[in-house]
Amino acid sequence: MLATKKVRLLFIALILCLVPCRNVMADGNSEIISILSIALSDSVVSPSVPVPDTGASVCYGEIGEIVCPDPGAPFYGQDAQYISNPLSYIDNGDGTVTDTVTGLMWMQSDDGNLYNWDNAVAYCSQLVLAGYTDWHLPNRRELFQLVDFGRESPAIDPVFSAQPNWHWTSTSYAGDSNCAWYLNFNNGYLFNGEPVCIEKSVSLYVRCVRSGQ
Repeated sequence: MLATKKVRLLFIALILCLVPCRNVMADGNSEIISILSIALSDSVVSPSVPVPDTGASVCYGEIGEIVCPDPGAPFYGQDAQYISNPLSYIDNGDGTVTDTVTGLMWMQSDDGNLYNWDNAVAYCSQLVLAGYTDWHLPNRRELFQLVDFGRESPAIDPVFSAQPNWHWTSTSYAGDSNCAWYLNFNNGYLFNGEPVCIEKSVSLYVRCVRSGQ
């Protein structure tokens, strides 16, 4: 099972290289390294947690979009050709949405306000929503699992109301504890401190999560 997840995560890394990051890599930036590090660390060390599908549905070649190739043909084996744990959500009708793959419960929409990192952590820990009080600021893996790479601006299922902009995660950047990982729901990019370290004093959007139990 763990080996299967590793293969699946490598496919995720591949499609991320070929689709949203193809222009980024040409610019010499390194966010693809950040994404790959998550795929090969956070998710793999938690084999009991299902890995949601990416939502990718398009195949790419050297110069752009192509018809998804047959087995044995060049570029065969892209993420769009594999489906496992399709993205699936339940609108609970109370301002929350449950991810049926991971079991996590999410705020259906953010409150439209910007928070620095410390205030974002405090906001989620103090949040009372739908009768629950055990909310927290999602870590980088939790937030990244919401990204639907078959969509953009915002890159998330329409059951959610989302700002197509930067959102905090609770994961601090190992290279500089004054910075933290952040995700852009415009395109699904997840960043650490490279190439730009976003200090925790900066204000970004917030989407809180709970275990769903």
